Amino acid sequence: MIGLRSQFGPSLVLVLVVTMLAVPAAVMAARRASATGGSPLRAAARVLAAGAVTATIVATALPRRLGIETDGDLVLRLGAGGLRSWRVLFDDPTSLASVELVSNVLLYGAVGFTMTLGWFGQRRFVLPTCLTLSVLIEAVQWGLLGRVAALDDVVLNGAGALIGYLVAVVVARSRLGYFENAVITNKVAG
Repeated sequence: MIGLRSQFGPSLVLVLVVTMLAVPAAVMAARRASATGGSPLRAAARVLAAGAVTATIVATALPRRLGIETDGDLVLRLGAGGLRSWRVLFDDPTSLASVELVSNVLLYGAVGFTMTLGWFGQRRFVLPTCLTLSVLIEAVQWGLLGRVAALDDVVLNGAGALIGYLVAVVVARSRLGYFENAVITNKVAG
């Protein structure tokens, strides 16, 4: 944890703060929706989706260490970025490279999962939204922060979003009656 804190600095702390604020806010949103006849799961998922997007932006688009200048690079060849070192997951799973690979998938998995549950009726927009977010964050990393932006990161982020999306669809289908009402309510309201 100390190594992560020294590498990611304030971003790690802010991600934890965002997460700690999003969970009780989601509970409050679910209670309010339940009291007003809305879908508590959809309300909670929307708040958690906003928290997941915020945490993703904080974790990936803010400077890692204040005062450290880097020469950014744009890596558009697949396999020339983070994916080229995927074996590190098995060789040294606690390394920074492993943490970065896994966090790309997990962060966007959370975004894809919560967005799919929160906007189940419009779920066809979830993956394009996640990919757009990923491309924008990579552009900020390269253009404004002078960090490396890689096509590999977009692929990993997209894979995470797809996994989150698929898990959410499985959850929704296992609770079909509940989500049929959410989809009908969404179509009427939206």
